[in-house]
Amino acid sequence: MNKPSIFNFNVQKEDRTITVERSFNAPLDPVWAAWTEADILCQWWAPKPYKCVIKSHDFREGGQWLYCMEGPEGDRHWGIFDFETIRPKSFFSGYDAFSDDEGMADITKPRMRWENSFTEDQGRTVVKILIRCATAEDLEGIIQMGFKEGFTTGLDQLDELLSTTQFFHGTKAELKIGDVIESGFHSNYGQRKNAAWVYFTGTLDAAAWGAELALGEGRGQIYIVEPTGHYQNDPNLTDKRFKGNPTKSYRTKAALRVVGEVMDWKGHALEQLQAMKDHIEKLKEQGIEAIED
Repeated sequence: MNKPSIFNFNVQKEDRTITVERSFNAPLDPVWAAWTEADILCQWWAPKPYKCVIKSHDFREGGQWLYCMEGPEGDRHWGIFDFETIRPKSFFSGYDAFSDDEGMADITKPRMRWENSFTEDQGRTVVKILIRCATAEDLEGIIQMGFKEGFTTGLDQLDELLSTTQFFHGTKAELKIGDVIESGFHSNYGQRKNAAWVYFTGTLDAAAWGAELALGEGRGQIYIVEPTGHYQNDPNLTDKRFKGNPTKSYRTKAALRVVGEVMDWKGHALEQLQAMKDHIEKLKEQGIEAIED
């Protein structure tokens, strides 16, 4: 059962700061991704009916994020975030400012320094945000602009996004709704040792690969699943081998519960499938195994 969300928004005028604390009923990995990966960030950052349009997003120390809030009438309000310190999956800081569409800061408008901290406890992630303004006038200015209302709406949109994400698992096994998928079965890679994790994804394309490459005969099946416990990014396709999580690939030591099946899914071309199988066989010959730690 999901825990009630924590939400605190405090303005300390004497310190020229705003502190925000918000919890999400999701593990750390997807929450961190939602704050640091452009394709997810743009889905929740702007309060509706505005939308976030990202022109560039260079998430690294010294990098910059350039974006705008686009209104329903086509009006655009540009801003930048200059990344300062990044500690993966725990903290990042930087400066936020209004700008033009080329990333030149507007010095006539308020500028803020953000410190964002992320912690996880039993599958729930808490984000703590400390915002510092240079002057009391800057603090009053962003309050009058409706920062609290707009940012609160954005955080609510993130909460909804995290809670409605759909997950898939591709396999050759014949399952039904209510069944559980557990670890301990042969991996698709290397020496095909018993896997200590269960793997799943947020994209149908990655699930199709899982179904097609799983041990057994036939095309395979793709099931809609719910993780029953903590999950994290799959290091085989993310952190330790690739930047970000473009395939939305995850793993868990808890069971996956089958809640539905995708009946009409598109597989890969035979040439693609054979190329992937050849690649996996080459990894096996090289002794490269799935990361299981």
